[in-house]
Amino acid sequence: MSGVKKVEMSELVSYALQKYGITPVPDRLGAETVMVLNHPVTGRPIAFLMRQWDSDSGTMLECCDIKCGADAPAAASGNYISRGVRMQSANWVNVLFCSSADPDVVCGLFDRAVKTGDSHGFTIVIDPTAPFRKTAYSETPIPYADSGSDPAKKLIPQKLRQLRRMFEYSREITRSRAEAFYKQAVFMKDYEDDVQWEGAFSCAYPSYSDLTTVQLRGYFTWRTAVRKGEYGEIPASAAYIYIYELLNGIGADSPADILQKLKDFEKGFIDAGYGTEQMRNDLRRWRFELAVISGFPADTILHDISPDIAQTDENLLILKEPAGHTDEEVAGAMRFFGGKKYDSAAKYHHDKADRLFSEIWRTAVADKQLHGQDVFTRCFGTKRSRYWYPLQNALYYDFHAPGNMTVRLGEHRTYEHIGVSWYETSFSSLCMDSKPLLSFLRETDALLRRHFRTGHYLKEKRSDKWVDPFVNEVINSLIEAEREAARPKINIDLTGLEKIRSDALVTRDSLLTEEELAEMQTANEPAPPAEDTAENEEERVIPDTPEIPLDAVHIGILRRVLQGQSADDIMKKDHLMPSIAADTINEALYDEIGDTVLECEDDKLTVVEDYREDVIRLLGGI
Repeated sequence: MSGVKKVEMSELVSYALQKYGITPVPDRLGAETVMVLNHPVTGRPIAFLMRQWDSDSGTMLECCDIKCGADAPAAASGNYISRGVRMQSANWVNVLFCSSADPDVVCGLFDRAVKTGDSHGFTIVIDPTAPFRKTAYSETPIPYADSGSDPAKKLIPQKLRQLRRMFEYSREITRSRAEAFYKQAVFMKDYEDDVQWEGAFSCAYPSYSDLTTVQLRGYFTWRTAVRKGEYGEIPASAAYIYIYELLNGIGADSPADILQKLKDFEKGFIDAGYGTEQMRNDLRRWRFELAVISGFPADTILHDISPDIAQTDENLLILKEPAGHTDEEVAGAMRFFGGKKYDSAAKYHHDKADRLFSEIWRTAVADKQLHGQDVFTRCFGTKRSRYWYPLQNALYYDFHAPGNMTVRLGEHRTYEHIGVSWYETSFSSLCMDSKPLLSFLRETDALLRRHFRTGHYLKEKRSDKWVDPFVNEVINSLIEAEREAARPKINIDLTGLEKIRSDALVTRDSLLTEEELAEMQTANEPAPPAEDTAENEEERVIPDTPEIPLDAVHIGILRRVLQGQSADDIMKKDHLMPSIAADTINEALYDEIGDTVLECEDDKLTVVEDYREDVIRLLGGI
């Protein structure tokens, strides 16, 4: 950054990422938008990046609080440096990003923050009680282990001494840690040794410079064996150096060779019990990211390198567009995201569970009344585009950044490289909310239990009631379908009926005499209309026992209701409850009507108006 006349917040973020592998973490305080930079080892905040509105200038100002020690202001002069804004202790200073800010000073303050923020180190304690003996010392070379009397310097390979000088050189110039590692790795790419590793080693983002000379020889000896397919034990932190080498193309011929060697390393080192699960997770994420930035085909990336991402996106597509998928696929996608919650909700409904839950989900997705969202958007959010930082947690030197390119991984995931930045467009796990999905599963289970009367009833939750309309709609459709299926189906072939009738008439006429034909013609003549008198009215007879499976008591109740009168006296005499009487009548008439004809509300019976005429016809009148 030397020679730049103006420093911006984005430059400090880039500097922190390239040199220390630090990425900003979002935070929010009041009206301020804050990004936090945490120490790479301790994880504690060492810088707060802020944007604040300046009412005097009418612009948005960028500034940064940096924890660089109490003596930092004395070492850095300038009107852009002041006391901390958010962190107001003596150890914090505030840097205003403006035209007068010196990039070297700002980066120097951040370097000081990283250095003073590292709590790792060592302490030498001198025992004051030990007896003092005056001893004469002479210059004697310290021998290397198992080397006889030869000085250690003579036994250090020339290649390692040159590598050590590269450590000092990289500290003197402004160079990112990843770039320094890359150049050192290129220099040592063919080096081999024969000194076995001994002892422990633990370090975050390890590099060659973090190893002692003895550890360096042990590492390169181990690497020599690994390149021959012989995976031995070594501290995981040291093994990370080998992974970093491969990510930078050291020890591999092509991106495909890099990915294969990383896969071999997982099998030979991690599966053997030498590595950690965190190393496995890092390795798989880096393989995926390297495949993307190398432009590998989508099928190779999803099905060979990252099947987990492929499975997630595939299930998202099923739940987003459930109409085009089977019940088993939709239920499987709900099980993928709901886990044991889906199995718990479905267990009381047995073989009907997948069909019911999937159909209710389809109904909910088709509805757009949930605050302008469907249930999928409520659970999983929408696709968003954001910055993507591939291999950010590794010592990776991106010296051969590609031009503009787009990598599409299915319908719901896209990676784009535009200018100098990568962007990811997908459904983010940060936007997914598991609560609506769990609420959907629980309330669906609760209502289905009540309808089918299975299991114990669940306690109602007011927050889950948004699911009720979808469940009720499916249950009502199910009831109607069952009723339709229960109705008897009679198929009558009418194609030959007219011919049968005409043939029968011809046959009849041929058998009748002339007198019989004359009598038939007289009988078929229309009779004069009868006068509508009271006497004729009295002659009309209403059958007392119509041909329906009901006794006289229930027929009497039904006639009273049809006439709009109360049947309480009849039910009281025969000790009948209104609801029971209604069920008996509805069941008896179901085969003829196909639906409920009587309703009972507050012990009052009423006839369904749509079926009044049909019931009167069955009774032969009222």
